[in-house]
Amino acid sequence: MSISIVTLDQINQAKAFVLHNQWTTISLIQRRLKLGYQAAIQTITTLQSDGVLIPQSRGSWWWVADAYQKPELFVRLARSKSVLNFAFACRKLTTDTSSHPVASKGFSVIAPTELYDVIRRTVITECLPEQAPCNLENYVTSVLKCLQNLGYCLDFPSTDIELLEWLARDTCYKNIHNQFKMGFEMGSHRVVTKDFPENLKNGIMICGINYGYSDKDETKDAQGSIQEAEPLSFFSDATVNNSRYRARILSWLASWGIHLETQPGKEGVLERSFWQTNWLDTQSRSISSHEKVDLNALVNDADSILDLIAQRQPSLIILIGTDLIEALNDIRLRERVETILGPRPGKATEIFAATTNSGGTRFKMRVQSFKNASIICLPHTATIGLTNEQVASFELPAEIKEKFLR
Repeated sequence: MSISIVTLDQINQAKAFVLHNQWTTISLIQRRLKLGYQAAIQTITTLQSDGVLIPQSRGSWWWVADAYQKPELFVRLARSKSVLNFAFACRKLTTDTSSHPVASKGFSVIAPTELYDVIRRTVITECLPEQAPCNLENYVTSVLKCLQNLGYCLDFPSTDIELLEWLARDTCYKNIHNQFKMGFEMGSHRVVTKDFPENLKNGIMICGINYGYSDKDETKDAQGSIQEAEPLSFFSDATVNNSRYRARILSWLASWGIHLETQPGKEGVLERSFWQTNWLDTQSRSISSHEKVDLNALVNDADSILDLIAQRQPSLIILIGTDLIEALNDIRLRERVETILGPRPGKATEIFAATTNSGGTRFKMRVQSFKNASIICLPHTATIGLTNEQVASFELPAEIKEKFLR
């Protein structure tokens, strides 16, 4: 018999939220109710069992059931789909003018039809050069931002922007708009760095556990503010994504003699080879927020991260968090992992720090080389008692260092 980790009051709060919003994801439930990952899953499972929610796209997001759907949902959905179709068609129109009828279909939901050509040219000029090749949901939201800058779609609430992103991912997964997929990255998993030829294949992958959720994020959510995503750039760019997490990883790399340029315009092949993501597409205060994201959660939600690894084929994977290499080697994922990375070479090699911390702990790095990729697993950047000096004392195997400096 399972033990409930959410209260009836929390379930009722979640139900009120999803009935108002008409759709949800695990991340939305986490943020709105300030729940941990496991509690959010249990909440959604309960609402699904009660007939309130219906899973979509392999259980990545949920609609409210038919009995609870409001007419406004279909208005919001039609508006989001119009933006989505327009974004897809603008992409296609750069090489195929026969797509004009598809782009103009439903355009009146966005703006007056007679402005179609003017707005289309503006979107193509402003969005496509910066976003090609691109992650599809980032491109779609950049089109929405361009439309808003022109004075249209200004009443998109923050949750409907997320709805637009999920529709983009779901559309790709189901191949509904196959004719518009040229030039897009076809994964459903979020990547928070810009795509370059150097990182789209054989790059260096930085993978954490999940996404942070700060006090500032909570305040903005409570106010219903739209939280604009930072522009995508190379991993070490100091002008964006200037987080403690990224800064500490850069410090660790530098201590091994791998110095990355941080100023835009000075980046080279090495800087462009890095790309960043997280194993889970969820948010929490910390890795132990409310309940720790445990091995079972990582294994159960591994589909999309493994899809992404298969797609981008990194030559080196840096896992930030000791549970991640446990999940990668878990027997439940082994067949899938070996299909992607090649035969498993046995257990990971443990490399210990040269010194202990004040509490007597000797931290370790684990290294594993599959046929198609090498793995480095480091303690999480927020690990209590872990010093930069201890990480610097980890001795990188020569074959790993060669992959950085290739």
